[in-house]
Amino acid sequence: MNTLTYGVTVVTLPDDMLWPDEFTWRAIEQKTSYGVTGALFVESALKLAGRTIEVHAGEGVWMTRATLIALYALAQIPGATMVLLLRGQTFNVKFDHAANAIVATPLVDYSDPDAADQYLVTLKFITMP
Repeated sequence: MNTLTYGVTVVTLPDDMLWPDEFTWRAIEQKTSYGVTGALFVESALKLAGRTIEVHAGEGVWMTRATLIALYALAQIPGATMVLLLRGQTFNVKFDHAANAIVATPLVDYSDPDAADQYLVTLKFITMP
């Protein structure tokens, strides 16, 4: 089960959401430079936070408007750090507002949508220590 938790609020995310950037994170930051003697210096360090996590709906994976409204409400809390449980892994995250944290497209455009209407959703987070 995939969930996003903030305090006592738990929002259940669809189990079949795709995580396309799962293996693009570089946990090691590396910088190379040359000294005046021509020697190569390599500095490496483990990043403590800042991993981007993007999850989105795949084919046949939709989210209800009610769930989307709950996520949107969480995204409106400035500076909130939440717990994302994704594929059995736990992450402390914030919504990545700089990258457009929530993108939602209705499957069908209704002039008066209700809570059960379905949406294709992309969620973007950034990990925190």
